[in-house]
Formats: sequence, structure tokens, C-alpha cells
Amino acid sequence: MVLFSPQKKPKKQTPIMVSLESVDLNDDDTSPFYELAKERGISKRPPISGKPPLSSAKSTPRSGSICNKFPKEECNPPACEYVEGEKRHYCRMSRKYKKNARGNSTRRIKTPEATEKIKKFLKGNPRVIKAICGNSSQCISFGKMTTEITNLFKGFAGFEYAVGPIKSIGPLSNNGFVKQIEYLRNGYKAFAILKSSISPDSDNLIYEYLVGEKFINRYIKKFPCFVETYGRYFYKSNVEWTKMNSTYPIHISNLNGLELQKSVDFNRTCRESKLASILIQHISGAKSVADLTSSGTYDNFIKYNLLYVFFIIYQALASLSKIFTHYDLHDGNVLLYEPAPGKFIRYYYHLKRGEIIEFNCPFVPKIIDYGRSFFDNGNVSSKTIYDKLCKAANCVNCGKDVGFTWLAPITFLGISSQKKNESHDLRLVEEIRLRINAILHGQAKPTQNTYIVLDRFLNQIKYGRRISGNKRFGTKENLDAYVRGRRISNVTAAYDYLKEAIKTPDIIAENSSQYNNPADKIGDFHIYEDGRDMEYVPIYRL
Repeated sequence: MVLFSPQKKPKKQTPIMVSLESVDLNDDDTSPFYELAKERGISKRPPISGKPPLSSAKSTPRSGSICNKFPKEECNPPACEYVEGEKRHYCRMSRKYKKNARGNSTRRIKTPEATEKIKKFLKGNPRVIKAICGNSSQCISFGKMTTEITNLFKGFAGFEYAVGPIKSIGPLSNNGFVKQIEYLRNGYKAFAILKSSISPDSDNLIYEYLVGEKFINRYIKKFPCFVETYGRYFYKSNVEWTKMNSTYPIHISNLNGLELQKSVDFNRTCRESKLASILIQHISGAKSVADLTSSGTYDNFIKYNLLYVFFIIYQALASLSKIFTHYDLHDGNVLLYEPAPGKFIRYYYHLKRGEIIEFNCPFVPKIIDYGRSFFDNGNVSSKTIYDKLCKAANCVNCGKDVGFTWLAPITFLGISSQKKNESHDLRLVEEIRLRINAILHGQAKPTQNTYIVLDRFLNQIKYGRRISGNKRFGTKENLDAYVRGRRISNVTAAYDYLKEAIKTPDIIAENSSQYNNPADKIGDFHIYEDGRDMEYVPIYRL
């Protein structure tokens, strides 16, 4: 079995030389050799048979170039270039020229501009996208060709390539209902999620759209754990909303009951909050962390993979901690996508100081539901949105009763979506700690090194600080840095703990032994802390 990477550099090609007799003079040749050949008496195209041309001039070997006949002062661009090496000085054909398909004339090699045009065309070609990304969910999860896939379906938001039936995903929640929409173009398939509100006071979906469009979408290619937001809508009426709110498969024609919004009307956002709907990226086949931690046993996910899922999530949240807080990060709002069951991905985290952290993991985690998030992109923020709401005539009490409760400046459960809280998103760890302790109570804990480190991490989290009532739902901000042996109080401290933990020799050895078959690796995933886009290099097998 042969392994190779599609990004392997091609071998450097030796420039092809063209002889004087190979110049085609029977066409309207604009070759820079035309005049030279004419001066030397060559006026006929070389016969196909390979016999010498009918010319009184002495033939030049086909492997040579007429440029090598010229001295330095006559070696003029663009056709020729003069080489001054340490041992040899000579005139040669420019690297910008080579034989045409018939082999009897010179032609200019494609310029970088022309090459880019060709690349742009190929990237938008469904066949090319399908060849490179046979599975759209897999490519989207790695941030690979996401722009090309989105453009292929014209942004998804217009439903031009949507096919039925529309299916429900998950049970009806307190905030709304979710539908899966399938898209198909030239045999290529992709998916999106349509989220709709269940009542006027549900978390406002237009705000969730703004978090996605103004902030999250800018980091889709930087971190692996976010999903893209595509569009926002209003149902044309309650009748159209009712048709979509069904547990049965729905005909694709019901999408005509949605009006795509090109701008934000805050008055309508408050007036028709129940009729709001948004379209977001969907990773087909993903399961929630809650699903994978509810087995009732210490399975391999908990023993070997959960620690790395935490690392991927908290590396992103720590990097964005000053400008983003999710505020609803529980185990149902983190999805886990396994691109190839039974296989694994080799992760490479390139840290700011040049250090590289490597590990194997079969999952790509995705954080969803941004309806309570704080963000600040330097131009638009949660606070500026709140200020606009307060000025809208239909947004009584700044939208308090139409899904904007969490945006108020007064903190509740440690939450005010118009400002950050670097400790609140530790709720995910706290939820899982409580879940594992409850489900697995009385069982002997695993002795694997990875689980021991995970268990220590779970029990070092400090959460529920200065919260009255149920402390699992929130905490006050605590910016204490991580110090070994002390409690972990914020997302940066969590990342620092996890970063040190997975670099220890015992953990590295256990991770390597768990995923020790090279044939099971599906690719290398590179994430950079210096702001570069992620890179995923799949492994193809022949």
C-alpha cells in the first residue's frame, strides 16, 4: 500500500530548447525568431517526415537553440537570456518560451495571471470540487474548500439547489425547531440547517445570525470548532411558520414561505421575532458530546479522546477570550464529527513561539448555537447591537421580551451578552464532570494515563463562583492565571493546563500506541496561532 500527499511538489522540468529550423514560417508567426530565421534563409516548415528542410542554410541540431549562437550583446529578451555562471557564459532560450503542441514553433508560457484564471475556473467547477472533496461534510469540517463549496451552491441561502424532503433534526426545544436541508448540484451533495423560533421570547435568531455573520464567519478558517452562518429570513406569515413546524418530512416548496433578508430591520426583528429563521452550516452525521458521554461506561471516547476534544475547544476560546464568550457552552452545544469511523486525524498545533504540539484524534468538535454570545470585531459588537435595539420603536425595553434578555447590562448567572466573561465557558467542563460522576458513580476509575489527567482536569475546575441558585449554569469572571496545583478559573487557564498535560511523555506514548497504524490516518490537520488559515492535507491511498 502506497501513501502519498496530493501536495507533493512536482519535479523541476528542464526548459525545452527550440532549434532555428523548427520555427514555423508558413503561418502568421509572431515568434521573436521569425526575423532571424528569415535572414538565414529558412522559409519552409520542417516536413513531418523529419527530412532536412529545403533551405540553403546549414541545419542546427533539433536539441539546440538558436539563442546559443548569439554573443552577449545580441542575446536580447524576451526570447533569449544570457547566463553568466562561474564556469560557463552563454546565451540560451528564455524560460518563458517553449515549443507549442506541434513542436515547430515557440510560444510564451502562461503568465501567473493566466494561471490564476484557470485555477479560479477549476475551483468553481463541480467536477473538480467533487474530485477533491468527495464528502462535503468532511471538507467543511476541516475548513477545506469551504468558499468553493459555498459558491457552488450560491451561498445556500437562495435554496436554488435545495432538494426535498426537508427533515427534522432532534426534538423540539424550548427555543425552537431545526430542519435539515439537502442541496444537490451536478451530483454533488451538501447540507444546511434551518433554525426557527418556537415563541416570541425565544433567544432571538436575528441576533444569532449577527454573531455568526459579523464574527464567527471570520474565524471559520482559523479554528476547526466553529460553523458558518449563511442567511437570515422571516416567514411570510404564521401559516407558513406552522407548515414548517411539523415533525413529518416537509416538501421543498415550503421554503417559498421564507423571505431572505438582505439588511437588518431592528423594528421587524422585535415585531416578528417568532417568525425569524436562520440558515447555518451542517455537518451531517455529527453527534453531541452529551450523546458520547451518556453510555454509562468508561468507553474509549472518555478514556482516550475527551482530553483532546477539550484541548481543541479551549485553544480556540482562549485565543478569542478578549473578544468572544459563547455563554451557552454545554455538552449539547458541542457536536463531534468523525470523518472516518475507525480512523484518525493527526493534529498539528503551531504555537506562537514556534513550538508544535502533535496528537491523534478521530474527532473534529463543532461549537453551535451563538444566540447568547458576546463578540466584538473591532467595528460591530454585542453592545453596539444593543444600543441600536434600544433606539428601535418596536423594541420595547431594548427587546427584553422578544429574545434579547441576555443582552441587558445587568448580569444574571454571570451572563451579560454585551460584555465578556472569560470564565463562563468552563460550563462545558463542569457539565461533563457532573455527568460522568453521576453516571459512573461507584465504578472503578480507569487507570490509563490519559484518563487520569482528564479526571484531574475535571476536578480542578472552579465554577459557580458567587452564583446564587444552581451553580452549574454560570460563574463570575475570574482571571487568575493557571498555576500548577491551583484551581482552573477561566478558558485561558484551561488551555494552559491542557497544553502542558498532552505534552507529557506518558500521554504522548499512550496516544501514539492507541493510534499506531499508519494506514488508519486519514490526513494531517495544521492549526496556526499566528493567524494563518488552517491546512488539511488528506492521505490518498492507491
